[in-house]
Amino acid sequence: MVFGAGSSGAGLSNGQAAALTYARAGAAVACVDRDPAAADRITKEINAAGGTALAVQADATREDDVARAVAEVVAAWQPPGGLHNNVGVPISGAVVETQHSS
Repeated sequence: MVFGAGSSGAGLSNGQAAALTYARAGAAVACVDRDPAAADRITKEINAAGGTALAVQADATREDDVARAVAEVVAAWQPPGGLHNNVGVPISGAVVETQHSS
């Protein structure tokens, strides 16, 4: 599962590059992005090249979205063999002092 697999701008994003790299290595890739169109674009690119990909809409900053995304992948394939997070969320403070809800 690659979180942040879409692109918010022009060109190839880090998340897209990760999804393509995993697919080229033979992995089935769940392309997760908060923008369903972005997830769909990279999924179509992977599938068109002969890979296996699934587009999943989820906001990685929302625990319920992440849980739903994982459940969707489990239902479609099986439990994910790996998780790649390419979503950055700015939070100030020390990691040990950060609240779960932050």
